[in-house]
This record gives sequence, structure tokens and C-alpha cells, in this order.
Amino acid sequence: AGAAESGGLYLARGTDGRRREVLHAPREVVDRDRAEVLAVARELLARHPSLAEASDNAYRRGDVALDWCEEVEPAAPAGVGAVSADLRGAGFAARASSVHVNAWAGDFDKAPMALRCLRECWGIEAAQAQAQWLFVGDAPNDASMFEAFPLSVGVANIGPALPASVELDHAKVMPMGDNVHISGYPRWPQQGSDRSDTI
Repeated sequence: AGAAESGGLYLARGTDGRRREVLHAPREVVDRDRAEVLAVARELLARHPSLAEASDNAYRRGDVALDWCEEVEPAAPAGVGAVSADLRGAGFAARASSVHVNAWAGDFDKAPMALRCLRECWGIEAAQAQAQWLFVGDAPNDASMFEAFPLSVGVANIGPALPASVELDHAKVMPMGDNVHISGYPRWPQQGSDRSDTI
């Protein structure tokens, strides 16, 4: 199970083994909101041709993803910022990930949906999860998770993108590509890697 699409939904397997999709709002609201975001996003892409609709957009339920470096040549940071700002100016939420600009309408985010998923699927309340679980993130769209989980690890590029309310222990922010070992857990070295750091 897990939260997806900027927290617009979570996916889980029911006791019968079937996939369950839980949306942040009724489907008709989600469909209407996403269509509005998509229309504005397509107008913006005409003005910012260095970005493109993400190849998985047709399969998304709640948010819209604009590719800025996954399957297109990397766009300039100014262009990514301009698209994000234009989407927010149109009244939508927008946040860059490590490969996409994700945009959505509605009041949802990753942390509230992840905590809802834990509660509804396994009966784990927020306080327990926040005290015992570790979150690992790699992009600005993980900001709400870093804020919600005091035990968090981020790759080195995350620091400048997080809100000031998130305190970083830079001894625990590892360079991208490093194999990280968390004390008390088994080591799973990356294929071809001969080093592991302990935090």
C-alpha cells in the first residue's frame, strides 16, 4: 500500500487480494478538478516547450505531471519555476519533484494521505507512525512528509528545497547515489557498491 500522486490517493490490496483505490474526494470531484488542471497545464506547455506532459499522465487520477527532465532534455530551472508559479497563480497547488512538476486542485498532500493509509489499512495512528517510522525522500514534493515524520532522511539535493520549518541534521543528509545504512537494520548494498555509511 502507499500514497500516490502528491497524496491525492492511496492504493492498497484488500483482504481478497484486489487492488483498492482510495481517493481524497469523490471521484466526480477528482475528475472535474483534474480536467481543470490539465487544461491550464496544456496552455502553459504551449508557452514553455522545454517541458512536456509526463508519459504516465493518462494513468493518473488526481494530479497532473509535467516532465522537466525524465524523458525530455532537462529544462532550465527558471522554466520549471515559471510553470510552477503560473500553476499556483491559476489557483492550483504545484510542486516540483526530481523529474516532474506535479499540479493539482484540492486540499491534499502526501503526509495526510500516507497517515490515512496507515490508519485505515493497518490501524496505525499518526503518533505511533511518527515516533517509530522513518521516511526517506528525494524531492521538494516530499516536504509534507519531512514535516510530518521527525525521523527522516533526505538525499543531499533536498536541503535548499525544503520549507524553513523542516530542520535538517546535515550529518544525516547523504549525497545522491550513496548507499546508506541505518543502525539496527541489515545492510543491503547497492549492486556493484562496496561501501555503506551508517547513520
